[in-house]
Amino acid sequence: MNTINLDGQVFDLVPRQTIIAEEIKKEFTMPHDINSEIKPVVEEVNDPTPQAQPAVKDVNGIHDEIIDTLNQRDMKGINEYGQPLIESKLSISELLDYGFEESLDELQYNRVTKKRIDEVINLLAPHEEIPFIGEALKLIRGTKEDI
Repeated sequence: MNTINLDGQVFDLVPRQTIIAEEIKKEFTMPHDINSEIKPVVEEVNDPTPQAQPAVKDVNGIHDEIIDTLNQRDMKGINEYGQPLIESKLSISELLDYGFEESLDELQYNRVTKKRIDEVINLLAPHEEIPFIGEALKLIRGTKEDI
């Protein structure tokens, strides 16, 4: 068994394939990193009274869309790279650089979208007296009461 001793505590180093096999068998494993898991050597404690998890409310009505999109992105990555991101051999530095680049792309998308919304407002503003256009502009612009 591969172990590591950190400040007097002994930890097992479990290969990623073992973690996947344990998850398939529905066994509990602690969180793991890309290539291995550091798992403390302790006796398993079975709590006969599991604590109820608080219900997460989807107050904005977007949870399903986010989960669906994450699943689609996972599948796109697997189809493109042949493995899930968690199994990639990218270094921490590379992961951070890719995330940084994605953030920059998001900033550009955000600003271009904002400019296009401003263009729509400018096109609709002369017709604000038409009820549905006035309501649409209030929705886009917001109101002082919304601040």
